Amino acid sequence: MAQGLFREGLRMSGILILGGAGRLGRELDKTLHQLGAKTVVAASRAEADAADPASVLKLSKRFPGGRPDWIVCAAAWSDVPRAEVDKTGAFRGNVLAPRGAALAAAHWDVPLLHYSSDYVFSGGGRRLLHSDLRPKPQGAYGRTKLDGEREVRRITRKASGKALIVRAGWLYSEATGAGFPQKVLERALSGKPITMRTNQFGKPSSYESLAFWSASMMLGGAESSLGRGVPEVLHFAPPGETVSRYALAKRILSRAAEFSEKQGFGLGVVFTNALIGMKGFRAHQKSQPENCRLSCEQLAFFNASYCYSWQESVDKSVDNFLLPRFAIGETQD
Repeated sequence: MAQGLFREGLRMSGILILGGAGRLGRELDKTLHQLGAKTVVAASRAEADAADPASVLKLSKRFPGGRPDWIVCAAAWSDVPRAEVDKTGAFRGNVLAPRGAALAAAHWDVPLLHYSSDYVFSGGGRRLLHSDLRPKPQGAYGRTKLDGEREVRRITRKASGKALIVRAGWLYSEATGAGFPQKVLERALSGKPITMRTNQFGKPSSYESLAFWSASMMLGGAESSLGRGVPEVLHFAPPGETVSRYALAKRILSRAAEFSEKQGFGLGVVFTNALIGMKGFRAHQKSQPENCRLSCEQLAFFNASYCYSWQESVDKSVDNFLLPRFAIGETQD
């Protein structure tokens, strides 16, 4: 089936993932192999430091023909609060890493896929954020992500290369629930009170859905859709209505109560009580903007498979968090 869908992509000699040891990098590596990619090198920082293009270029011998067909920059600094304190670390991860990836892509004359964030916007208002809207980040994390985008643009323009910048946000794992679902569920299981923002709006996106879209986009021959010298900027979010952090936490706890009862875990009352006791609050944090409503209409122009709704994906993440911990027959602490 993969060969029928991705005949063009299967002729590719390889894809290089920088930041291959991270959650998104690992998921993309797995997905590419599942879809039949020939050569995928998911390089950890120890193998190739994205901030050092010379170390990236040393990987040329791992690809037929001496170079990959795509470079993916999944290397990033993702700790939003700490970016306000460790500005050097955030700069290295979010500016120098995409800069190095872009320089390597320019040297090999191959397209670059770089991941950015919805936090490049100011977060004001309630309008949909289109990809051509002028960014105006308020926090250190958003500023470094935007500076990384600018480096990709500058280098791609100078080299007359090809690049695709994809902004996504609220990432979590379907397979394990890691990320926001895990935080909510662990808080509930600990019996500690849960408070959630009622004035931050967006859509949760799983690593799995972003990886699948990215893999099918590259293997589907999307390089032909990219112009030279002017990087394309897209927004990624799954189908489904916009939701607040508070409403998302309610969805997670409701699913956990329902699934626990269905599986006989005996934890339905725990999650129900957490849901009843959860409090909402309003906050104005520059580093975590309120409006993360991404407009994603341009995704339709690329040869790539889309994903199912975030509601289905979040439900799956809750189930997969609970099953290995409370499955019947397993010893519990």
